Amino acid sequence: MRKYFAILALLLLPLSMQAKEYTFATLAAIDGSGVTQKNGEYTLTPHSETELTLDGGGITVSGTELTINEGNSLKIIDGDVVKFAAKTRLNVNGDISAEVENEAALTATGDGAETAEGIRVYCERAKARFANVRFEYVGISFGSAQGALIIDNCSFSNHNGKLSSNAVNFTAAGTGNSVTETEFTGCYGGCIASGANTPVGITISNCEFTDNGTSERLLPAINLTCSGDNDIIITDNNVTGRGVVTRAGGIALGNLLSMAVNNTCTVSRNTVKNNSYGITVTGAGNVRITDNEITDNHFISNPMSGGSGINITNPYGTSHAVVSGNRISGHYWGITIIGANDVNCGKTEDPLAEDYNPGNNVFSDNGNGEAEYAKCDLANNGTATVYAQGNTWSVAQQTPEQIETCIYHKTDNSSLGEVIFIPANDGSGVESIIKDTDKADTQQFNLLGQPVSQDATGIIILSNGRKILKKK
Repeated sequence: MRKYFAILALLLLPLSMQAKEYTFATLAAIDGSGVTQKNGEYTLTPHSETELTLDGGGITVSGTELTINEGNSLKIIDGDVVKFAAKTRLNVNGDISAEVENEAALTATGDGAETAEGIRVYCERAKARFANVRFEYVGISFGSAQGALIIDNCSFSNHNGKLSSNAVNFTAAGTGNSVTETEFTGCYGGCIASGANTPVGITISNCEFTDNGTSERLLPAINLTCSGDNDIIITDNNVTGRGVVTRAGGIALGNLLSMAVNNTCTVSRNTVKNNSYGITVTGAGNVRITDNEITDNHFISNPMSGGSGINITNPYGTSHAVVSGNRISGHYWGITIIGANDVNCGKTEDPLAEDYNPGNNVFSDNGNGEAEYAKCDLANNGTATVYAQGNTWSVAQQTPEQIETCIYHKTDNSSLGEVIFIPANDGSGVESIIKDTDKADTQQFNLLGQPVSQDATGIIILSNGRKILKKK
C-alpha cells in the first residue's frame, strides 16, 4: 500500500508544477495580485511591503511590481484594456502573447501617465509577440538572449520614459526580432534601442516615427549597437522629427565598445527629416546606407555638434560603409566622415570590381553659412582617401572646379585625406555599364549594376538607363 501511494504522489507531482498561462481575467481572480476589473477594464495596482508569492508560486507581488514567475506565460486577449497605476510594472519571466485580431490597449490610469512603467520581459528563452496592440505612456523592456520580440501593426504614443528612455528597449543580445508596420508618436526619448553592450539582430520596416524626443535629450528615434553576428535591417520607414531645435536625431548605429563585427547593417529606402541629424554611424561597423531620402536634419543650435545628413565617425578607422543612391538636402553638412578609413560614396572606375559603387547620391542646399563651410555636401575630416564618384553635387555644372566648392578635404587642409569625386554623375554612366552586359532589353539592374529578376523591388534600373521605384 505504501508503494502505491508513493507512485501516485510521483505521478501527481508534475501536474502541480505544470506551467500556467495567465490572462488579466485570471490575474484579477487572484486575491492580492493587484489586478482588478471594473467596467470591462483592468487596472494594475500591485502593492506589498514584503515579497508576496501567490497562486502556488506562479506570481509574486513586491512593492509596485507584479511578476509572472519563470515557466509561466501571459496572454492578452482581444479587447483587453489594461491600465497601469503610478509607478507600477509588470514583469513577465516567460512568454507573453498579445496577438489580437482587433485591438488591445496597454495604457495608464489618470495619475499614472507620468510614472507608470509598463512590461519588462526577462527570461533566457522568452518570446514576446504583439500585434494590434495600442501602447500609451508605457513601454517594453525585452531581455531574452535566446528568444525574440515581434511587434506588428502596433502603436506607441506619449511614452513617458520611466521603464526606459526608449519605448522599445533591448537589454540582452539576441536575434530574430522585428518591428513592422508600427507607429511611434510623441515619445519621451528614443523609440527602438539597444544597450551599448547589447547587439541585437532586428528588422525594422514600414514604421512611422513622428514628433518623438520630447525630452530633447541626445536620443535618436532608432538607436542600435551595430556589432555582433546578427544583421540589422532598417528599411522603408519614415523618421520625422519635431522640426524644432533639439538634440534628438534620426537613425543611429554605434559600436562604442569596439566589439567584433561579423554582421551587416542595412539602412535603405527610409525617409529621414526634421531631426538634429539624419543617419549616423559611430565606431566599427559594416554598413550599407542606400536609397534614402534625407532632408532638413539641421535642427540643432550649433553646426559643430550635428546637422549632418549622414555622419560616419570612427577614430580607430575600422569602419566599412557603402553610401549610394541617397538624396541629401537641407543640412549643415551633407555627409561628414571623421576618421573612418573605408567609406565608399561612389567608386565607378571598374564596374566589375568588388568595391564598385555607382554613387548616384544627389546633394542640394547643404551648408551652414560660415565662410569656410558655406556650401558643404561632403566633409572628409579624416586622413583616408574617400571615393565619391558618380554623384550629383549641389552646383550648376558638374565640373571639377564647381564641385570643389562644396567639398571639404585635402585641398582645404593639407592634413586631411583627399576626396576623389570625378567623374561626377553626367547621366551616361549607367547606360554604358548596361550595354556592356550584352543582355536583352528586358533585363533589369540594381543600383550596383547587378542583374535582378523582374520581381525585384526597390530602385530598379531599366536597360535604357531609366530608374524606377518598384514597391512590394
